[in-house]
Formats: sequence, C-alpha cells, structure tokens
Amino acid sequence: MENAGKTTFLALLYSLLRRGQPIPGYQFAGSYTLAGWELIAGFLTFEDGFNQVSFPPHTSRNAGRIPGLLHLALKDEAGHLLDVVFTDAPGEWFNEWRSNEQATGAEGAEWIYKHGDGFLLFADCEELAGPNRGTARTNIQMMADRLVAKLGKRPLSLVWAKSDIENTRPTVREKLHSYIQAKNPLRYQEFAVSVKQDEEAKWHRQVLETVAWLLDTIRTEPGKRQPAIPSATTDDLFLLRRSVSA
Repeated sequence: MENAGKTTFLALLYSLLRRGQPIPGYQFAGSYTLAGWELIAGFLTFEDGFNQVSFPPHTSRNAGRIPGLLHLALKDEAGHLLDVVFTDAPGEWFNEWRSNEQATGAEGAEWIYKHGDGFLLFADCEELAGPNRGTARTNIQMMADRLVAKLGKRPLSLVWAKSDIENTRPTVREKLHSYIQAKNPLRYQEFAVSVKQDEEAKWHRQVLETVAWLLDTIRTEPGKRQPAIPSATTDDLFLLRRSVSA
C-alpha cells in the first residue's frame, strides 16, 4: 500500500540507531548499505526556517533504489553477529499482489513473501481516520488475508503508522484489529509508531521494539536451529580478522 509509512519507518529506525538508541537486545555493528540508509534518513530533517519535518518520497516502481534492500549488522547480547535485510519495495507491487499473487507486476511482492522471515503490515492511521477509511480498511484486510494464507510460523506485526493522528474513528481500528486477530496468526503483535515525538517518546521507542520483537521471534522459532558459529584458530586468518570466537 502506498504512502503507508514504510520508508519513513525505516528512515526513523536508522536515525534512532545513528543517535545511539539501540534496538532492545541488539547493538548496531555496521551496514553494507550505509549510502541507502543515509539517503532515506536524510529526509527526516527540519526544513530551513520551518518547524516542519520532511519525509522520504514515495517508493515508486521507477525509483533508482529499487529493489530497496537495506542491510544492518547487529550484535546480540551474547556477542553474536546477525545480518538483517529489510525491503523497501514499492507499494504498487503489493497493491496488485493482495488481489492476485500471480498478477503481472506482483512478482517482486511474491518473491519477498516467499523468501522473507517475517513481515510488518502497516496501517496508515491518517487514512483510517479520513474520508477513504472504508477503502483503506478493506485494503489492509485483503493484505492480511494474503499474508496469513501461507505465513506458517513466520511472525507478522501490524504497525499503526502515523499514530500521532487523532483517533476520530476508533471503531474502524477496532474492526481491523479484530479482523486480523480472527485470522489467528501464530506469532502476531501490534505496535504504534510515529515520526513525531510524544512526551514519553513511546512512538519512537516502539520503532526499535518492533524490530526487536521481529528478530527475537524469528530466532526463537520452535524447532529452528541457529547456525553454528565457527571457532577461530591460528590457521584461519579470515576468521581471526573477523574476530569470531567460539
């Protein structure tokens, strides 16, 4: 779905990490795509002479950063390194995919669904409070249907984006919440986020907590074996340079 806040979420995540705010349980350890992160995070700045924050542009099919893969290297509390890849794909991909997974133009969304370890479904609170709230809710429900169909044990989170928008239509959100809960996804959680600051900074904190929950849930999947960490020896200069320990 377009303009739901997906790119802004990623930009805010990186901005918080850059300011030294960690993902709970994980430390930032680098990235292979720093230029990409800086590109989208650079939009979250105050415009000269105005107390207005700008936002990353909509990720269109013609964007030069397609397919929009953004990498983070994180270190957990045990000192183990994790490579995490986020997708910042065009909403148009998923608009077609939610109706027909085999549709022309939906190949990218289907590839992400097939290979992804976990998913964030964004609900635009501004749209859900506006004149097109009925259509917005239906689109999110259709997307939830498609995601849950072959989700299995993979985690799914509903992210209430733009949570600073006044909830003038609580029934709409309640129906959406109940609809997805009724689908009974095995590993499901909801978070409320916004680029705006609230007094308790909970919206920013929940950006970090969303990612922490996703990572923790993926790594603790029942029956899933964690990859073995190789032991460094004096005969393996590559591992020694990477400082990998037993």
